[in-house]
Amino acid sequence: MKKLLITAGMFLYSFSIFSQTKNEAEPSPLSYANHSKGDVSISLSGNRIMNDPFGSQFAGGVKIRMFLGKRVSFDSDLVFGKDYVHFGPGIIGLPLWILGTELGFSSDENDSFGWFLFKLAAMALSAEHIAFHFPLQSNTDISPYISVLRFKQLTVDDLNAASEDGFAHASFAAGLELNQYFKRFVLSPYAEYNISYDGYIRGFNFGINFGYYIPMKK
Repeated sequence: MKKLLITAGMFLYSFSIFSQTKNEAEPSPLSYANHSKGDVSISLSGNRIMNDPFGSQFAGGVKIRMFLGKRVSFDSDLVFGKDYVHFGPGIIGLPLWILGTELGFSSDENDSFGWFLFKLAAMALSAEHIAFHFPLQSNTDISPYISVLRFKQLTVDDLNAASEDGFAHASFAAGLELNQYFKRFVLSPYAEYNISYDGYIRGFNFGINFGYYIPMKK
């Protein structure tokens, strides 16, 4: 009996050593606790739009994000549904930034004046929507964000509707997003409050983004 127990103990011990060796040999998963400048994500979104004085509806969209460092990103989105659309000028600025980086214009050395103006314009367009990223786990972060210049328009087919209903309203939005990374994919539920600067339209939006993450350092 004693020999049997010793044999069983040695077998279990050798099995544990094998398990540790296997784990150490496996590559560690990608960590998104710290992002890098130039990292990009592109997402598709499903959204529930609730606007006062109008009702609620479903809408689809696309979102672009570019990191300026490990904690800050410029974001922009385009969301559209039946008789509804909202977007920020960053939907133009961010592709300009990404295009410039891919073309090798990320260096600050020997920049021409024209390139300086290009970068300045892209930054101005992109900076209207900024997010801050705080890590919760190695592959999870939470990002509060604000958008200071979002354009929102609802088309109302109603003869009794006010003339303001057909206008594009400049608005402010503030929200919170939870980002869960699965290797190169990211799943991001969010909720936000938004209000037009003229006070005419206000509401809550919530939904989920599903996207692909492209790190600058590969």
